[in-house]
Amino acid sequence: MSDLRLHTSNLGIPLQEHIDAATEIYMVVAFAQVSGVKELSASLRKASERGAQIRILVGDYLYLTNPDALDMLLQIPNVELSIADTESR
Repeated sequence: MSDLRLHTSNLGIPLQEHIDAATEIYMVVAFAQVSGVKELSASLRKASERGAQIRILVGDYLYLTNPDALDMLLQIPNVELSIADTESR
């Protein structure tokens, strides 16, 4: 991971490229929205089909996580989805 870069716009493109090449995917996101899951779902499905390990930790920053986005993630085979416990703050 020596190729560290800051992406401030169009994050989907480099993220999809990395997902497409990965054998293990670990994502930590502050919140999940349908639009973001739609953008990444094809790459995540392909990764799942080729046997990549996919783990996603989703928070609920400012209570923005959309339940439909979580349902979409759960429809992708072999995705291990965890929801951060924000109630204990």
